[in-house]
Amino acid sequence: MRLLIAGGGTGGHLYPALAVARAFRVEEPGGAVLLVGRAGGPEERLVPAAGFELETVRVRGLDRDAPWKNLALPYLIPTALRAALRIVDRFRPDVVLGMGGYVMAPAVAAARMRRIPYVLHEKDVRPGLATRYFAARAAAVCTTLPGTEQRLKDGHVVLTGVPLRDGFAPRTPDVPPRRVLITGGSQGARRLNQATWSVLDQLCARFEEIIHVAGQQGADGIAANARDRYRGLA
Repeated sequence: MRLLIAGGGTGGHLYPALAVARAFRVEEPGGAVLLVGRAGGPEERLVPAAGFELETVRVRGLDRDAPWKNLALPYLIPTALRAALRIVDRFRPDVVLGMGGYVMAPAVAAARMRRIPYVLHEKDVRPGLATRYFAARAAAVCTTLPGTEQRLKDGHVVLTGVPLRDGFAPRTPDVPPRRVLITGGSQGARRLNQATWSVLDQLCARFEEIIHVAGQQGADGIAANARDRYRGLA
């Protein structure tokens, strides 16, 4: 079996994709797996380091904060689709797995044009634009959270949870909690960072440790708010 996994751009899409790739390699030792991501994304470093083959496509999502940047999309979208078609034709996958987000769109569109079955995975309770667009003709849409199926009226929806690498295990949480993890994803979230720093004194007074994944955009804020019990990660 030949599996093409499309997605990346952020850790939220990339790490589950790598978890699936590892599981596929165990289940199908004679199979082939290829990951397709965004040129310039973290996948260029992380996928080869994990021992998998990577192809990249120049692609960019819809920018809602700076709409003028979307003027280039009429040029970028056809270019990305042609690149994805070349990758699909060269690799000849039996199935394509789209891991959500705009990065998957060119490869999933190419699969649909070549009549190759594709499956989608959505990590948010509110599915993104790419998932909504491709859901109707997907073989299945795998979801992480209950309630997503109510927003995806078209397509075969299956609640699967999020793929995880080996090493995670169920545990009984401490009551009352002693350690708090705050994360806005691998890139951080500006509003969440600001909200965390605005109440950091209260959090540190209540909990033994605050672990805050602020992303690169929050590096200066981490330094400015350094104190005991607070561990900021850029």
